[in-house]
Amino acid sequence: MTRAMVVICAAILLQACFSTKYELKKYYKDPNSPAARIMGGTYAGVVETFNSMDACLQMKEQVARDDRNIGYTNSRFVCDEK
Repeated sequence: MTRAMVVICAAILLQACFSTKYELKKYYKDPNSPAARIMGGTYAGVVETFNSMDACLQMKEQVARDDRNIGYTNSRFVCDEK
């Protein structure tokens, strides 16, 4: 019984370690904007990490739409494999 639980736990941990992760990253379009100057460049950071590209792309559309809704046009979002 104990051996079976160890094998199951090891399988779960290995899957988590070796599964592909995707990051939704934010960049500033205008390198001369105040936000880009504060950040030291156009890379703003990772918004969130996902287990699937589909989930990343869905969130990308949502955050881009949210930015458009508030009139912010200086951001661009990219889904990258981690």
